[in-house]
Amino acid sequence: MKQILYINRKNEEQEKIKIVRSIAMLTKARILPEPEDIETLPTDAELLVFSGFTSGELNQFISLLHKRGVKIPLKCVETAQNKKWSLRKLYDELSKEHEQLNKG
Repeated sequence: MKQILYINRKNEEQEKIKIVRSIAMLTKARILPEPEDIETLPTDAELLVFSGFTSGELNQFISLLHKRGVKIPLKCVETAQNKKWSLRKLYDELSKEHEQLNKG
């Protein structure tokens, strides 16, 4: 089953949230509810976690985001390892990885 966890704590980005939800509906992906530990994240946190997607489905979802002008820097596919992490640890690891990839 295709599922996404999309967290966007930026209040001013309601349109972006609607776009992500509409793409999830279009691609028949279930949107997971916000986890209880969401308050551990910074108030400007945004991340997208994919679960149960084939590589083609994942590429389609991301392509639809780009076509709508939506950029979400912190995204990942759920793995056996990161599935066990707290939401804050996942956010911190994605932030570190993003920072390393964008150096220089």
